[in-house]
Amino acid sequence: MKILTEEEKEIATHLKASIWYTVSKVVEQQTKKLSRDSGGNLTATPQFVAALVELVYRQLTGVGEDLAMFANHARRKTITPDDMYMIVRKNEDLKEILKNIAENETKEPRDLSGSASHRAPESSDNVILPDPLKNIQVKQESHHKMSHSGEEDTFSDMGDYI
Repeated sequence: MKILTEEEKEIATHLKASIWYTVSKVVEQQTKKLSRDSGGNLTATPQFVAALVELVYRQLTGVGEDLAMFANHARRKTITPDDMYMIVRKNEDLKEILKNIAENETKEPRDLSGSASHRAPESSDNVILPDPLKNIQVKQESHHKMSHSGEEDTFSDMGDYI
């Protein structure tokens, strides 16, 4: 495991806090929807949210490392969409969705100035997924990492949650 500098630790903390917020909102929305649809009272435990946050964090950092390796292998310092296509190369449907998103971004460049007309409403509690992502089917594979003691490792090596 790479030893992080203080600046990298701070960035990782902010990233995990952002992930925690987004995952919490998505879980809240989905439990409300499922409760409404089933007529019951479905809730998610803090442990479930924490485990989901850790899963998302590890996936994102792993993808980030892979993107950097692909760019480095191509002797580039800049990550391009081609690097992302390499990561999703075995999932043709996801690759096609990403290509469509990239094409739309080049057709309609975003205003990065942060003007009020282009910012999301600040009071919005809803996390909205792009329509193409609603129907993605996830193939479940079993990947278990064993700790030195022989137990399954399910939590962060970085210590406490934010």
